[in-house]
Amino acid sequence: MNEFIKAWQLAFEFKGRSRRKDYWMFLLINFILNMVVSFIPLINVVYPLMALVPQIGLGIRRLHDIGKSGWWMASPFAGVPVVLFGMSLSSEAIILFGGAMVAAASIMLLVFSVMDSQAGTNQYGPNPKENPSSGDSDQGTIVA
Repeated sequence: MNEFIKAWQLAFEFKGRSRRKDYWMFLLINFILNMVVSFIPLINVVYPLMALVPQIGLGIRRLHDIGKSGWWMASPFAGVPVVLFGMSLSSEAIILFGGAMVAAASIMLLVFSVMDSQAGTNQYGPNPKENPSSGDSDQGTIVA
């Protein structure tokens, strides 16, 4: 639960590094909360939209932890214009190609999210596993 709270505290922090454990615990708790609020009108729309901010911040810090740029978070969206272009031409082949681009980028992000932390300090900061000053969950080692 600490990981979930820490993700909300660092919602607008896009610098630094976050561990794999913190990323996956947030996603698990967030998934459970989404299932619970899905039965509550209005909250079932508002909460998932609000939860996008800490999820994006955490995802960017997770990418930083393995030495990747946070811009990789946007990679699945690269196929969207291709899909839209295919739709405008009514071309199933182009639509499928764009969909394959989205799927490939999503799978790549999944693989990135399960990779172990880059050892030592990288350009995004010290390794949260090795940094005792980063708190109980070691999430969000922030470097200015």
